[in-house]
Amino acid sequence: MNSMRPSQFERDILSDIDRTHIFTDQITSRQNSLFKILIAFSNTMPKIGYIQGINSVAAVFLSHKVAESEVYWLMKYIFKKKKLDDLFTEGFSKVQLLTYQLEIYMRNYLPETIDYLVSH
Repeated sequence: MNSMRPSQFERDILSDIDRTHIFTDQITSRQNSLFKILIAFSNTMPKIGYIQGINSVAAVFLSHKVAESEVYWLMKYIFKKKKLDDLFTEGFSKVQLLTYQLEIYMRNYLPETIDYLVSH
């Protein structure tokens, strides 16, 4: 995990770390770990880089006391092997497509549910 190399996303990462409220203890040390993981991840995943929301994925692992290096490798695995990298791209086009497909499905098979969700 190469967290020492500068990242073009450093400013965004620092902003989002302050907004990551999943930690209940050792806030500063966990935030430092999160920062290092996100810098390393953004440097080694150029298709994604860093985009808001990735911090929450890493923070969940850290909140369960998973070691920094293991969080990094878990992130690499789930984003590559489980194709989360398709979801976390600029503009979230895959998320928009999936949301549209879900809405069409619900309109056809769960019209009362979609009407309730839209109205509330």
